[in-house]
Amino acid sequence: MTISPYEQEIHDLGQVATLLYETDPAVSRILFGKSKADAVEKISRLILTGGNDYGKETLYVYTLHGVARGVLVAFDAKARASMDDSAAFMRVSRWVDKLRLATLGRALEGMLTKEIPPDCLYISNVCVDPVVRGQGIGTALIDYAAGLAYEHGCSRLLLDVSGSNTRAARLYERLGFTRYTTRRSLLLFGAQVHGMEKRLVPSGL
Repeated sequence: MTISPYEQEIHDLGQVATLLYETDPAVSRILFGKSKADAVEKISRLILTGGNDYGKETLYVYTLHGVARGVLVAFDAKARASMDDSAAFMRVSRWVDKLRLATLGRALEGMLTKEIPPDCLYISNVCVDPVVRGQGIGTALIDYAAGLAYEHGCSRLLLDVSGSNTRAARLYERLGFTRYTTRRSLLLFGAQVHGMEKRLVPSGL
């Protein structure tokens, strides 16, 4: 078992992109269209292009017996400021998709331009292959994110979880996250999204 930054020479791009799609299939369909195959191809291009919410610079892969079984995307305020998600998404989209994205307007912009407080590491995506769920991989990925936070001088972890994803919310609560806000997502047609945070104990204590 290893968790490491994404490397094209080591990790299977299709496996990784598929896991990112499965992070939230409903959002993936909204962003990339109804075809899973097309969505995975677009996510693959976003990974390789970099400079966006799926980019290789902030992507980490859990590998078990040579197969990608989990993914994590996490970044701080500095990395977030260097991203241009809107431009990246438009580059990988066909003209029909561009029209659909344009109609999402404020909902899409609010998702793609999330501001990260300077003391926080934001966990944008985390997913474990259903085949190996229940084996501690989700916990390992969150622990890895905490290590990244220490490296970046951050004292808090932040993430968002859909109100309907009770399994994930329970895991985060067991790992010390607490809910600090609940909002309605325009992108998900008013569905609840919970903002959760975990305050980290200073390294060495």
